[in-house]
Amino acid sequence: MFCLLCRVHNTKNKFNKQNTFNLAPSTNFKHSAVSDHAKASGHVSTILCELERRNSSLAQQHKVAHGVTDKITYNAFLTSYWLGKEEVANRKLLSLIDLQKHIGVTEMNDFKNTSERSQREMRLLLGQLIKEKLIQRIKDAKWFSILVDEVTDCATIEQLLVYIGYVDEEAKPHFDFLEVKDVLEISESADSETITRIITDELKASGLNLAFVCGFGSDGASVMTGKHNGVGARLQKVCKIMVRSHCISHRLALACSDANDTVKYVQTIEVTLRQLWKWLEFPKRCSAFVKVCVAVQKIKLANENPAKQKKLSKSLAVKIQRACRTRWLSTGQSVSSICRNLVALMQTMRQFKDADATAQGLLQRMNNTKFVGTMLLMNAVLPHLNTLSKLFQKDHTWYTSIRPALQSTKLRIADIRSSLNLVSELQKAIQPGGDYASLELELSEDGQVRAFLDNLVVSYTTALEVNLDRRFQEAAPVLEAFSIFDPTCLPKPGDPAFKAYGVDGVGVLCKQFQFDKEHTLAQWHNFKYLMS
Repeated sequence: MFCLLCRVHNTKNKFNKQNTFNLAPSTNFKHSAVSDHAKASGHVSTILCELERRNSSLAQQHKVAHGVTDKITYNAFLTSYWLGKEEVANRKLLSLIDLQKHIGVTEMNDFKNTSERSQREMRLLLGQLIKEKLIQRIKDAKWFSILVDEVTDCATIEQLLVYIGYVDEEAKPHFDFLEVKDVLEISESADSETITRIITDELKASGLNLAFVCGFGSDGASVMTGKHNGVGARLQKVCKIMVRSHCISHRLALACSDANDTVKYVQTIEVTLRQLWKWLEFPKRCSAFVKVCVAVQKIKLANENPAKQKKLSKSLAVKIQRACRTRWLSTGQSVSSICRNLVALMQTMRQFKDADATAQGLLQRMNNTKFVGTMLLMNAVLPHLNTLSKLFQKDHTWYTSIRPALQSTKLRIADIRSSLNLVSELQKAIQPGGDYASLELELSEDGQVRAFLDNLVVSYTTALEVNLDRRFQEAAPVLEAFSIFDPTCLPKPGDPAFKAYGVDGVGVLCKQFQFDKEHTLAQWHNFKYLMS
């Protein structure tokens, strides 16, 4: 038994390529076999082809209907993609489609795939398409690096985020999201072996060659940066030329935290700042604090000229920032906000001290010259560290700028240690007419507070310098070796230093990338003249 239309249009099953009912006869004479063939997609498409051949109006109507369906599907996928790109909640998809209906996109009235399952499938298909295009760009670039970090979501599921970096054909660097994996799905522990297996399996599943991994970045956790059994060390056994690096912003945050741990009273200050932020979370206390800030601001404005009044009225800032070690810049911002609103804070806590034990305790710790002097010191030092952190957090940071920026910050800290007279600054702030005169504080005559503050300046600034050196002394020597290619660092050809310039850096690069040292040095000596 044959199908005349299928024979005319030579139709085959698109899945198994069989030609039953076409070249090969069907030997099943049951009514169900004929009915199934009539409903098959191949036979239906054959009917459409025959109708088009005859210029049938039915074929034209079917084509128009298919075109509308395609447009609806395209609009729905485009809407879902826009939500993701603009970081808008996925549950707003139906609301946005309703908006399209109201503004005249009449085709969306026929959109029926409104179930949660359909929406999820749309997002998964979009993600799969984006990932496929990303993988193709990475393959075109050949060499790539990976950046990983562990996070815990609101369901306390420990997840591993994998980002991938590459340079496109226009020499522009990119860092794109690749995958997120549940670490505990395949193991009971998020150890280095498990994380390494997740990364290698994902790269292999994406069709990426592990031999082309040239860089690995992570935070400072021992499971990532361990010298022998860390994730970086395990990956380097497979990716021989891979360069391991520890995030420089994270190094800076750890250096500041280590310095705070070195000075005991600074640790106390950190605890006090966190407790103060927690105490102000309650609306009643926060509203009282805002009222006091406004009242204090009005008093300041009353004694100023009109031009300065207008400027000060715009600078009212009453939000106390939270000091948290895991959030970069937060300690400096917290200290700055407290120094700016210290008088208002003290007055607010005095309102609550009789009925609130926490307010009483905070008031005892903060309403003294040791605390105020320490805040003045930290407010003088931390802005320089915040500036350095902002430099490190830029999208693109030159290797050659890391060391000079670090040295500049250390010099500023050393200058504070040698030139800052903290006792004098404190005396100026608490005397009549000073910023904290209303606190009614006085330096004791026995000299204990003076000696404490003098020692604090030396111990705190020294601790910062020591820990900056310790955290950055092993800051990716391979990456620093690339600084030899910076033309601004190259001496003039007539300079005696020109001959030896870059030789040590070339040695580091040859060792890392397994180049022949003599041949590379010969090329380097010629290349120096081209750079000059």
